Amino acid sequence: MACLCIYNYCFRQKSKIYLSEEIIEKKEEKPERLMESGELEKIQPRKHRDQLPKPSIAGEELGLRQLMAIVARRLPLPISFFEPLTMLQVLCEELRYSGQTLNRAISAYDPLDRIAYVTAFAVSSYSGMVCRKQKPFNPLLGETFDYVSNEGWKYHAEQVSHHPAITAAHAEGLNWEWWQTLISTPKTSWSGVIEATPELPVRARLGKEDYCWNRVKVIIENASSTAEFRKLKMDGTMNMRCSNGYTSTIIFRKDRQTEIYGTIMDNHGVSVVKLFGYYDRFLQKVNQKDYLFEAIPLPKNANQFYGFSQFACGLNEFLSNDEKLSAPPTDSRFRPDLKALENADTSRAIEAKANLEKLQRARNETIHKRMWFEQRQDLMTNTTLWICNGRYWQAKEKKFKGYSDMLQLFWYVAYLSNLFYTLFSISI
Repeated sequence: MACLCIYNYCFRQKSKIYLSEEIIEKKEEKPERLMESGELEKIQPRKHRDQLPKPSIAGEELGLRQLMAIVARRLPLPISFFEPLTMLQVLCEELRYSGQTLNRAISAYDPLDRIAYVTAFAVSSYSGMVCRKQKPFNPLLGETFDYVSNEGWKYHAEQVSHHPAITAAHAEGLNWEWWQTLISTPKTSWSGVIEATPELPVRARLGKEDYCWNRVKVIIENASSTAEFRKLKMDGTMNMRCSNGYTSTIIFRKDRQTEIYGTIMDNHGVSVVKLFGYYDRFLQKVNQKDYLFEAIPLPKNANQFYGFSQFACGLNEFLSNDEKLSAPPTDSRFRPDLKALENADTSRAIEAKANLEKLQRARNETIHKRMWFEQRQDLMTNTTLWICNGRYWQAKEKKFKGYSDMLQLFWYVAYLSNLFYTLFSISI
C-alpha cells in the first residue's frame, strides 16, 4: 500500500491529475474483478433482437413548397419521414461504444490517453447516423426511456419540454457519468436543406475529472425527397475541454463525407497528438495502428431497415415480461405508433401518432411536473442544464409504486387502437 501511495504522489506531481488511490488499485486488477467491484451490480448477458419485424415502409416525396408549409404551420410530416425510434432512444445509441472508450479512459494513467479516449467516445456518438435518412419521433412531454447495458452502464432520459423540444439524458457506468440537455431548432431553406445545431454542451465525469464538449451541426440535404435520395452530413468543429487543462479539437467537414481530423493539446496549450479517422468507422492517433474506437459494421441489409445498427434494432423492445412490468407508463416502448411503424402498419401508425399529439395539445405544459430531472447551473460550462435528480433507478426498483401522479401517456390511445383494429378484423 505504501508503494501505491508513493506512486500516486509522484504521478500527481508529474501530470497534475488528481486520481484517487481507489482508481489506481482498480487498474491493477483484472477487468473481470474490476467490473464486479464497481458500483453497478453485475448484469447478466441478455440477447436483443438484431432485426426489426418488418422492413422500412415505402417513402414519398414532398415538394419544396409543401415542406416549407409544413415547417411554417407546424403540420405533421408524412409517417414515411420517420424511423421507429424516439429521440430519447436515439440519444441512448450515442453510448454504444462507451465500453471501448470510457471504460478504457477511466483505467488510463496518462491524462493524454484519457482525453483521447473521451474524444473517441464523443466521435463515436455520430457513428450510427451515417445511413439514417428518417427523423426520430418527437417524444411527448413527460415521456421517458431507460436502457441497461450488458457492459455495465445504464441510461435514462425524459422529455422535459415540448415547446421548445428539450430532452434530458443521463448515463452512469464504472466510475463515469455522462449527461446532456438536447435542444436544437432546425432551420429549413428553400433549397431543401435542413440544418440543426444543438445549443448546449455534452458533459461527462470520469473519476474526479470533468469533461465538456459541443455537438456539431447536422445537415440534411434533399430533405423533401424520398429517403434514398437524402444525404446526412456533419459540419463544424467539436471542442473538448477537461478540468485538468487538456483540450482536444475535432474537425467535421461536410465536403469530406465522414472523414475527420484533429489535435490534442496538453495543459500548457502545446499540441501533443494529432488524430485522424472516419466518424462511422474509427478514430486513431496519427502514426499509431491501434484504434481509440472502432465501429461495428452495419448489417448488410441495414438500408432495408431504416439504416439501423444492430444496437438500434434492440432499443424498442422489452426483453422479458418482468422488464415490461417494471417500466413506467411513460416509457417510449409503450408507444403504439412506434410499434405500428416497425411492423409496417402505416394506417395504424398515422392514427396513433395523431391521437397522441392531440392528447398532448390538450395537456397544460405550464403545470407539468418533471419527474427525474431538474434544472441546475453547470459551473464548468456556465450554462443551465437539466440534471438527473437521482430518483429514477430507485423508483424503478420499486416498480414505481408510490408514483401515482405519473402520466398515463399511451394507455388510452393504445387501447383505442387495439379495439378499433380488433373490431375491424371481426367485421371483415
